[in-house]
Amino acid sequence: MARKAMTCQRTCGNKVRLRQGKLEVQVFDALASDPMRPDLVAEFVASFTAEWNRLAKASTSGVADKQRELEGVERKLSGLIDAIADGLRAQGL
Repeated sequence: MARKAMTCQRTCGNKVRLRQGKLEVQVFDALASDPMRPDLVAEFVASFTAEWNRLAKASTSGVADKQRELEGVERKLSGLIDAIADGLRAQGL
């Protein structure tokens, strides 16, 4: 699995970069030392859910616009195919 640097985004002004492997070690060490502190579990769940939702929103943004654009292109292609099938001879074709 490729490792990449993680950067705080939208949650704070911290610009510190941290390698993913180093972050994972710190998280696992913290979990091993005191794995079920309710406040830490709640914070993890809230942060994880917020990031998951952010990624889901980012991956679907613009889908409706792209779908409309695709439908328009498909209509144009269909029209061109029909024109060619009907024997239309134009310089642009």
